[in-house]
Amino acid sequence: MKMKLVTLALAGIFSLPALAQTEIQWWHSMTAVNGEVVNDLAKNFNASQSNFKIVPIFKGTYDESFTAAVAAHRAGNAPHISQVFEVGTATMMASKGRANVPELSFISGECAMMTTSMLKHAPDARPGTITGVRPEHLDIGPTGWALKVEAVELLGAERLVYGRWQHGGGEVVVLRTDESHVVPGLGQTIHAQPRPGKIHWLNTASGQRKDAP
Repeated sequence: MKMKLVTLALAGIFSLPALAQTEIQWWHSMTAVNGEVVNDLAKNFNASQSNFKIVPIFKGTYDESFTAAVAAHRAGNAPHISQVFEVGTATMMASKGRANVPELSFISGECAMMTTSMLKHAPDARPGTITGVRPEHLDIGPTGWALKVEAVELLGAERLVYGRWQHGGGEVVVLRTDESHVVPGLGQTIHAQPRPGKIHWLNTASGQRKDAP
């Protein structure tokens, strides 16, 4: 959910000219597989150029990182980028000196639903295709795709569950549940069943969507 918002925030910074390498501090609250994604984003960007260096720093839970960001902002030494959960957005915008908050923060709930799992090793997929399925189109049940839970992100009454694909390839699948379901434990193996007609296939070469695998 938050990764795309941070990318937007970085756009203006990276367009500035730099004579020497500029270090960009990125405070975040991502753990487990989410933390790995943050570190990989920074690592890949740093390797792609030499003008800027992204330094991701884990600052604890959303509440802890928000408190730290507010304190740093008031002291005049705020980080260049800080991940803020939706409840803290208004506070940051109203703060003295005003933090720069991407407009898309206001639709954070919708952004979570845009996280489509793209799988190269899905059952029944033909060579040369990638299988895509959205988090809200997967249901936990007694049968289906086997996933080992690596992280759970709480979003109010909803949860995003990140599971490692157990059918080869080690890919990560994201599914969405609500408060009516028991939150799966880390390390637990669950089964996710795609809803009928909600799986999409894309050609790996062209990226174009196909009607069938």
